[in-house]
Amino acid sequence: MAPPAADPLLGQQIEGYRIIRSVGHGGMGVIYEAVHPGIGQRAAVKVLFPSFSRDEDAVSRFVAEARAASRVQHPGLVKIFNHGRIPDGTAYIMMEFLSGESLQARLLRLRQTAQRMPLPEVVRIAGQVASALDAVHREGIVHRDLKPANLLSFADAEASGGERIKVVDFGIAKFLSGSTADVDRTTVGKFLGTALYASPEQCQMTGQVGAKADVYSLGVILYEMLAGQPPFVAEHPGAVIAMHLSSKPRSLWDVSWSVPTPLCLLVHQMLHKEPERRPSMKQIGDRLAELRLDAAEWPYRLWRHKSRVAAVAGGALLALALLGTIAGRISAVRARATPAGRAESERPLHASHVALPGPQSAVRNETGLGTATSPDTISVPAAQGRNPTVSGLSALPRGTQTPARIKEKRAAAKTGMLSRRPDAPSAAASAASSPEPVASPIPKIGSGGNAPPSEPPGPQPPAAQPPAKPKPKQDNDDDLAFH
Repeated sequence: MAPPAADPLLGQQIEGYRIIRSVGHGGMGVIYEAVHPGIGQRAAVKVLFPSFSRDEDAVSRFVAEARAASRVQHPGLVKIFNHGRIPDGTAYIMMEFLSGESLQARLLRLRQTAQRMPLPEVVRIAGQVASALDAVHREGIVHRDLKPANLLSFADAEASGGERIKVVDFGIAKFLSGSTADVDRTTVGKFLGTALYASPEQCQMTGQVGAKADVYSLGVILYEMLAGQPPFVAEHPGAVIAMHLSSKPRSLWDVSWSVPTPLCLLVHQMLHKEPERRPSMKQIGDRLAELRLDAAEWPYRLWRHKSRVAAVAGGALLALALLGTIAGRISAVRARATPAGRAESERPLHASHVALPGPQSAVRNETGLGTATSPDTISVPAAQGRNPTVSGLSALPRGTQTPARIKEKRAAAKTGMLSRRPDAPSAAASAASSPEPVASPIPKIGSGGNAPPSEPPGPQPPAAQPPAKPKPKQDNDDDLAFH
């Protein structure tokens, strides 16, 4: 394989500067580094390819770039020293030499490490670019090829953050007025720019491109710095152009929730399809200046934003839980208030029995004859069609024992309405000298009718001796058993 041919321009001198090496190239030419032998000053020399140097249209654009860049004096623009042709007819531009990194290289490095550019750095870079382009637009010039590769950064102690961003490559710049209007007539029907960063009016290729085209391109760059990729990406440039014309970019809030709301709104305004609805570069610079904060303040603001989001979310969940509880209570009250609910709560206990303490004998109550179930309890069947009552007391609901009901039953027992258990002491049986027990009839149950005794009472034999003084009656609530 033959070695590559030596560059014929290496070692040549242009206006006293000797070309020492190639530092980059584009679609139309090559950029060289040159050094002045006497003073050691460095300069950048941009040279057109020989094929373009023979094209008058290309040469006219090349000269227009030199005029556009030298016409505006701004620290964010490259200084132009001179332009002309070398002896072989090749056109060149001599400008200040910048030793730094392009924004494209920085974004690529961050993307490879899955990182995002810090927000203060994004705001600072965009603010410097907006300031430079505002000066360009005031001179009636449109860049038309704004992209990360044409933004160079280098160290500058006087700049904010110690870094300066400069806009380069005005090769396809458009003059909105002046003698170069005939140059722009050749752009009708041709696409000029880079598809990823071109505005919709550039994609339409009508030649009606104004300063708002640079606003759209800067919006795409801002979106890429915040989201990590441009808003529209496709394998073919034609598909990207179609997306610029008709598709809506994905919201920055969906891509990165940490983007401040004012910055997010500004980016989407810059990406509007209609040029009239986009802000000017002056307005963009002012709004970015308001957003420019010290790097130490951003983490605090992000933490405060997260805290507010968490507080709002917790409050919403608590409110939903409270509303659910209130709705459940209201539903329960309404259910009890309906006729069906009242009927259910007053339904008779038709399938249950009321257990009362008593001897193993049959007793009679309001509803009929009960049957003895055990020596200690008597089971009284519930009345058909109504709630059972015992001595005028309503039966407790199934499985419910409340202190009020228990107290009511104990009070009824004390008044003699309920019978005691057989082994409980009584006044008649407490006489110590009584030789024979005295049979006592079963007490009345209920308000109507007396229950017949289980055995006919026999004659009472006379006492053999005067009865002893009866002991005082002691009520024992524990002798009452409710089952």
